[in-house]
Formats: sequence, structure tokens, C-alpha cells
Amino acid sequence: MSYSLPYHHLRKFSQSYEDCEITLEISGSGKELTSFAYIELKSLFYQVDETVSERFAHRVLKNLDKTKAETLESFFANNLNIQKTADDLFLHRNTLIYRLKKIVDDTGYDPKNFKDALILQAALWIFQKWERRSMS
Repeated sequence: MSYSLPYHHLRKFSQSYEDCEITLEISGSGKELTSFAYIELKSLFYQVDETVSERFAHRVLKNLDKTKAETLESFFANNLNIQKTADDLFLHRNTLIYRLKKIVDDTGYDPKNFKDALILQAALWIFQKWERRSMS
């Protein structure tokens, strides 16, 4: 289930419905109840023109293999915490640090830097969008 942001006018009811629909489509949270506010930023990338978003994601993730993408997803899910990410992936801390360095080498973006992490996260969200569509 999902719920949208509060609207104070009945004419915004359709937007509320659309918010809930996109929340269910992309939340992937495994929670029973998810707020649109929780996925609002991610939803922006789902609403951008596909050609533009695909060009962006291909440029950013061009050399990223599945293992590195999973490493990034875990790193972001663990709030950029190296030890928690290493534990989550059952890796030695130094192995994770090596992988993060390889991601910098392959993409030119450092996931430990806020602006670079934001770019990488956006590209991953777009990539996940393709995966969902190809599975449908």
C-alpha cells in the first residue's frame, strides 16, 4: 500500500492517485505501507524523458559491471558507511575500499563524495527502471 502527500483541494485528487501509483511501481522497499515522500526524488527520474535519462545513465555507468552496481546500491543503502556495507556484502573492509576505488577508476565518480554519489545514485535508479521494464 502507499499514500501520497496531503492535498487540500479535491481537484488535486488525481495527482494523489498518480503519486500512489508511482510509489507502488518503484518503491521496492518491501514495506507494507510506503509514502510518496519516501520515493519522491527517485520518482523524478522516472518521469524524465527516457532518451535523456538513458543517455545520462549510459554515460555514468558505462563501465560498471553487476558486482560494482550491487556494491554501490549497498553502499548507498548503508548511508555511505564502509563498515556496514562491508558487513552487508560479507566482504573485508579493504576489499570494499578496493571496489570503491575501482568504481572511481571506471566511472570517474567517487561514491564517497556527495555530488558524485548523487550522480551515481540517479544513474542506478534509471538503470533499475530499465530492469523493471525488461522484466515486465
